[in-house]
Amino acid sequence: MLSKHMATKYAHELFELSSDKNFLAEANFLLKLAEKHRDASLPAILREYVDLAKEHKSNLILADVTTALPLTAEQEQALTEKLAAMTGRSVKVRQHVDSSILGGIVVRVGDKLLDGSALHQLSVLQADLLKIPLKKAGVTG
Repeated sequence: MLSKHMATKYAHELFELSSDKNFLAEANFLLKLAEKHRDASLPAILREYVDLAKEHKSNLILADVTTALPLTAEQEQALTEKLAAMTGRSVKVRQHVDSSILGGIVVRVGDKLLDGSALHQLSVLQADLLKIPLKKAGVTG
């Protein structure tokens, strides 16, 4: 459990970051959660809100990138540059490795999801193939 002192520190950091008052309501919400000792996930909520406030203030956006194998430094740099060009913002890439996607890449930037994974492509192919009537495909039963 997060101490009330640490929760208050995070909430005050949000107040400081929110000179344009975009995060004032959120900071009040988090401070109330801390005061009431309501939620065991308060540390994660606070960290996420602080990260969002920092992104907002610095024109930085976080991109969660999932690949089947780790990206090389060159690949990460190229991806960072492409995402920055797409979003018009500075991008910080947070890499995740998940072999279940089989290959390709999945990128989440803000509320957008770009799924170029092999698993997704196979799912799309399967759905398309299931739409084709068997007689049209030359299969008789």
